[in-house]
Amino acid sequence: MNCDCIEKVNQRLADAGHNYRLATTLLFDDKMNISVRLSLPTTWTGDDKPKRKKPPFMLCTLCPFCGVATDSTTPAEEE
Repeated sequence: MNCDCIEKVNQRLADAGHNYRLATTLLFDDKMNISVRLSLPTTWTGDDKPKRKKPPFMLCTLCPFCGVATDSTTPAEEE
C-alpha cells in the first residue's frame, strides 16, 4: 500500500495489549512483482451456504483508514 496505516494500526493494537493484527495478502503479478493489500473476511448468509468452502476475502484497493489508493505493484527485488 502507498501509506503506512497498516503498520500504524498494528502498532496501536500491540500497544493496547491485543494479541492480533490486521490481515494482509501478498499479490504477485506475472513478473513476480508484489503488492500488499488489506484483506477483509466475509461470511456466508442464508441457508444455502456451500459445504466445505470458506467464504472469500475481499481485497481493499483503497486504504479504509486514510483513503489513499493502494499501489499497483512494488518490485520484489531490485536488480
